[in-house]
Amino acid sequence: MKNFSLALSGLALFFTLVFSGCSSSEPGPTTTTPATKTLKEKITGAKWKVKTAYEEYSPVYELGSATNKSPNYSKFILDFTNPVTGKLTEVDDSQYSFTLSVDELKSTLSLSAITPAISGGDYSYTATFNANDTEVTLVRSAISPKSAKNIKLVMVKM
Repeated sequence: MKNFSLALSGLALFFTLVFSGCSSSEPGPTTTTPATKTLKEKITGAKWKVKTAYEEYSPVYELGSATNKSPNYSKFILDFTNPVTGKLTEVDDSQYSFTLSVDELKSTLSLSAITPAISGGDYSYTATFNANDTEVTLVRSAISPKSAKNIKLVMVKM
């Protein structure tokens, strides 16, 4: 009987230790997720150059290639170092200043108040960043007055 009582006490102690370890009142380890940057935070503070250019959905320029159909895309630069105003260098080396507007909900960038004025141009782009924010794909919302084609640019920071 003494052995049975000792075994029962040991079993009770075992279950007490097991179950007391399962219900800790202390919170577990916390992990913090980095805050997601806004489109404006991702695009501003840098100059962007063309990595790949598409006209009518066909590639016409690849950074570093010697066989580009449209090599002048190497000149196209969007300077967003200022979060409000920027500078655009077009494929023909013409330079413009603009005011930057960002629509976070639609993921669009709009260049407005462009000086000197550009005729026939809506400079709005839909912007999509890659997973680590090192590339942005810009799809122009209107046909380019320079090329008379639909334009899609994959851009990288300079």
